Amino acid sequence: IDEAFSYSSVVRINIGEVKSENVFRAFPNPFVKTLTLTISTQGAPRGEDKVELLTVDGRLLYQRSLSMRRNGVPVVLNDLPELPSGVYILKAHVGGEVLSTKVFRQKE
Repeated sequence: IDEAFSYSSVVRINIGEVKSENVFRAFPNPFVKTLTLTISTQGAPRGEDKVELLTVDGRLLYQRSLSMRRNGVPVVLNDLPELPSGVYILKAHVGGEVLSTKVFRQKE
């Protein structure tokens, strides 16, 4: 053995996806009549931001603009339609990205 050595080239690899810096919260969950959202974005472009409430099979029940409602500013959804108890999907369209969560409606 000649005791010679060499270093290999450094290669950068990425494992997995780049995580979004957008955070979307809905509370209380379960809700009775009113639902509050907070959306925090980091550098997302301004656009046609909106929130939608859908049935689990994708039927649109409610839609509202979210203009100027970013960076943790609470949005109170107090004009939701009469809904039976159950599971619904809440989607926020923010900066070209769609964020979603399940919400549960319960009787008073």
